[in-house]
Amino acid sequence: MNIGKMERLNGFEWFWVVVATAFLIAVIFFRPKRNRGGGSEKKVEKILTKLGKDYHVFRDIVIPSQGGMSHIDFVVVSPYCVFVIDVRREEGVVWGEPNSREWNLGKNETIYNPIWRNRGHMNGLEDQFGKLEMQSVVVFVNSKIKGEFGGDVINPEKMEGVLKSRNIKMISPEQLDFTKKVLKSLSRQK
Repeated sequence: MNIGKMERLNGFEWFWVVVATAFLIAVIFFRPKRNRGGGSEKKVEKILTKLGKDYHVFRDIVIPSQGGMSHIDFVVVSPYCVFVIDVRREEGVVWGEPNSREWNLGKNETIYNPIWRNRGHMNGLEDQFGKLEMQSVVVFVNSKIKGEFGGDVINPEKMEGVLKSRNIKMISPEQLDFTKKVLKSLSRQK
């Protein structure tokens, strides 16, 4: 086909136009839902905002880390604990050992241990505001969790119960104010 002139497409060329169009439609409408983000985090945020006045929610925290910068989905600050929340969007069944480097996702995939990843986030936060009572919480929004991980690895339905299970005040008002100030400066959601 000559690019400089408009020509009629023959049957063979029409075939490839139809195939290419069908492929684009399939890519746009039927791509995997994995790691699309927004809806998963909104679901978690909706639960977090209903915790009550003792709980201060910070979203999209960026901190320096060994490999450059690290992103934390949510940090919830309360007089009882600082909860560092990693929202996972993978779909399928997740299983593994809490001390294993990789976990299984579905039949053929592995993911880096999210407990270890979140521990790195907690270390980075300690560099920012010092050592405080902290708890890692990994929330799998679209996955079925197979195995026992305690309160560290949960589905959204258990999140409120895990966060409210801490009911002894461990963080002073001065530490709370300082921590909130630091987190506000680190949040991309101003």
